[in-house]
Amino acid sequence: MKEKLYPYLIPLIFIAIGAGGLALVWNIETKWISMPLGLLSILLILLGLMFASNIAESQYNEALEANKENHEYDSFPGIRKQKIIYYFVTTLTTILVMSITLSGSKVENYLNWKKFIFDVIVAGSTAGVVFCWIYTKKGRIKFDNIKWDDHIRIAMFLIPFLVIFHSSVWYNYLKPSPVIRTTKAVVTDEGRKYIHLKFEGEEQRFSFGYPFNESVKKGDSVLLTLITGALKYMYADNPLKINK
Repeated sequence: MKEKLYPYLIPLIFIAIGAGGLALVWNIETKWISMPLGLLSILLILLGLMFASNIAESQYNEALEANKENHEYDSFPGIRKQKIIYYFVTTLTTILVMSITLSGSKVENYLNWKKFIFDVIVAGSTAGVVFCWIYTKKGRIKFDNIKWDDHIRIAMFLIPFLVIFHSSVWYNYLKPSPVIRTTKAVVTDEGRKYIHLKFEGEEQRFSFGYPFNESVKKGDSVLLTLITGALKYMYADNPLKINK
């Protein structure tokens, strides 16, 4: 029994470190610190879960072999078809991963971005686990290349997770509700990529693009438009410099 549990030690360590990292950064308000550490913690948790899933699947297949039973599935017919499916899925996954920077730039201007990230993690992880389970149990393809088999299983988790992340960001941003208000903010720190604004008793980092960021200096006043998105997450947009 212990021999079967030992392989899960490393995945459990990954998950524990990731959970500890999330707990550590949750109260850090500085986004350039908390967001990278938070994403790294999430990645460690996901890697731990995927490693554990692969170990469980390997143990299951070994048990089938030991009992001289038939394979749970047969190889997909045709090397060419296997290549088409593999490269399509891996290309789609790569595009979704690379697009995190684009979608993440929109989250920079969310007022309650931690709640948004938490909700996306819960929804995305749930969808990823369900989709991966359905694929594994109902429609799994066995590739002749064992590494391809593992890559596709990982992609079956990542694709729905990332689709929910991207779609949530853009749906909330592109379909705002009519609830709009403005507030005055003061620039507390300037920069080409980011500026820090203090308004309504709170300070937060924003990214409104290089032209606007370079046009304001520390101490300048800015009029922010606060918009409630379609998913009820509020974000700042359309900043205007107030001339003294």
